[in-house]
Amino acid sequence: VYGDMGADDNSVATNKYVNSLVDEVDFVYHLGDISYADNAFLTAKNVFGFYYEQVYNKFMNSMTNVMRQMAYMVLVGNHEAECHSPTCLLSKSKKDQLGNYLAFNSRFRTPSVESGGVLNMWYSYEYGTVHFTTLSTETDYPNAPSNVYFTKRVYGGFGDQLAWLEEDLKAADANRDNVPWIIVGMHRPMYTIRSCGPDGVP
Repeated sequence: VYGDMGADDNSVATNKYVNSLVDEVDFVYHLGDISYADNAFLTAKNVFGFYYEQVYNKFMNSMTNVMRQMAYMVLVGNHEAECHSPTCLLSKSKKDQLGNYLAFNSRFRTPSVESGGVLNMWYSYEYGTVHFTTLSTETDYPNAPSNVYFTKRVYGGFGDQLAWLEEDLKAADANRDNVPWIIVGMHRPMYTIRSCGPDGVP
């Protein structure tokens, strides 16, 4: 279980370590901020280029050894929302093709259909004696923080996450004789000792 891995120089040691564990772990649960592709333009040499897809591909390629041998379960973080480099902001087609979590939802296969969830945004699955409920802390609930990026585009609109969550947890609770543990995964913490916005969002 980890989050905020990325595909830049800061993640090399972590990436190498995770790849070394393929014979020791059964699956990975990546808690959002998958590749940090949206930050690819934040260096002087990349500021006016288009590196979003290149960085996402670099991350996916670096994890091929892991992903081909075990389930690689993901959940959405704030860095999956969009490409907001100058190149993307100036191109309507890039904004449309790489906004509203499209790259994130296109690159992974999660059991959302089987669990009544939506894309990779929220879903659930069982592994052994554990029921995993995966949520979006970015969209589709009151005061969701997803719409604070440079483009100020309205993101989300995937469905009623809270209604789905209630039904999912009821079903999981009813099955506790067989699957006693319930773990809820999300990118942002429910509570934090650090500062948060006036709406309580960490």
